[in-house]
Amino acid sequence: MISVTASNRKVYKCTFTVNRKNSQTDKDGSQTDKDGSQPKDLSEANGAFFLSKKVYRYTGKALEPDVMVFQDGCLLSKGIDYTVSYSNNVNAGKAQVIVTGIGAYKGKITKEFEIEKAEQDITAKLENETVYVGKTGKINVSGAYGNLKFSVSKENVAKVGSDGTITGLETCLTDIYLTASVDRNHYGQNYYVGRVGVMHEEASAYGFKITAWRDSDTYKTCSNNDSIREEDGGNTYQACFMCNADEKWLDKNIIFEAEDVTPKAYAKVFEDLGVAYEKPEITVESADSSAKFGAIIEEPFTENGRGNHSERSSSGKSITIKAGASVRAVKLVAKKGDTVLDFIWGLLEDLQIRSTLRLMWNYIKKSGRRWRLRFGRMGCRIWKS
Repeated sequence: MISVTASNRKVYKCTFTVNRKNSQTDKDGSQTDKDGSQPKDLSEANGAFFLSKKVYRYTGKALEPDVMVFQDGCLLSKGIDYTVSYSNNVNAGKAQVIVTGIGAYKGKITKEFEIEKAEQDITAKLENETVYVGKTGKINVSGAYGNLKFSVSKENVAKVGSDGTITGLETCLTDIYLTASVDRNHYGQNYYVGRVGVMHEEASAYGFKITAWRDSDTYKTCSNNDSIREEDGGNTYQACFMCNADEKWLDKNIIFEAEDVTPKAYAKVFEDLGVAYEKPEITVESADSSAKFGAIIEEPFTENGRGNHSERSSSGKSITIKAGASVRAVKLVAKKGDTVLDFIWGLLEDLQIRSTLRLMWNYIKKSGRRWRLRFGRMGCRIWKS
C-alpha cells in the first residue's frame, strides 16, 4: 500500500501487487513463470534467515523478534516475498519463528529462540510491626508466583500461615522470611519480610529491673552503679521499669512516684548545716533497646523472696530521679491507679559514716565558720560554735 498526493492536495491510498514479468500467481500465492519455471525455495542452501534477538526474558506477553531473510545475497521484503508467524512464544522455553515464502518464493524456514524464566518481583509488607499474643496480624504479598511458604526465626514466638496470617505466641522479636517456589515461568526466590514484635495487649508481667541480688533479699535495691554524685552535692538515680505489653499500655496505666526515705538523723545533719532541701524530681522516658524485647522481667518480690523472672519484656520506661544533697535514699514506686505494682529502694549515696563526714566537712569549709559535732546513739548533731 502506498499513499499518493494529487494536485488537488487530496491523499489517495492504493494497494498493488507486483508480479514478475512473464509470471502468474498460483493458488498457493506463489508465482510461476509462464515459461514454466517454479518459485525459489527459501529452505535451499543459498537462503539465509536471521533473528534480531535469540534470548528473551519471560514477560507474560507474546514475544516476536524481528527477522531478516536473504536469498542469493538479496534482502527479501516481508509481506511481498514472505510472511512471518510465531508459536510457543509466550511461556518460558523454546519458541519458534516460521518464515513462509510467497510470491516468487515458496517453502518454510523455522528457527528457534529462547524464552528464559523471569525473577519474581516480590513485595511483602507487614500491616503492623507488632502482634499481640493470641491475636493475628497480616502480611500483604504481591509479585510472587508459585507456592508461598513463610518461616520464622523463633518458632515459639509466632507462626505464619501460607496466606500470610501471623499468630502471636510469646513475647519476643522474630524475623519472618518468605519462599516462593519455582513455577513454569519464574525462578524460585527467597525474600526477607521483616521483624515483628509479639507482646501482650494487657501486661501480665512487670517490674523494676535489678542488677544484683542475694537469696536473702526481701525487696529490690539498686546497685551503686546506678547513682551519680553531682558536683553541687546533688544526686541522680536511674531505674528501669519493664513489662510484656506495649508502651501505649505503660503510658496509659502506669505512674511513678519517688519518696524521700533518708534516715532522719542524716537529714537533720544537713538541716543543721543549712543545706536547702530539694525533693526528688522524676523524669520518665522510653527505655533503650536493652530493656525491650528479650530482656528478663524481674517481677515484684513476694513473701517468699525474689519474684518470677521467666517472662521477657516488650517495652520499658527509664526513670531518672534528681534530688538535693540531703536526700540520701529514695523509694521509687510504680502504680496503676491506687494499686502499687512494684517498688525499688535506691541509695543515692552510701550511708556510711565516712562518706557522710566527708560531705559535711565540705559544707563546713564552704561556710567559713566553726561548727561543733556530737555523736550519740540516736545519730549525730551539728551546730554553730
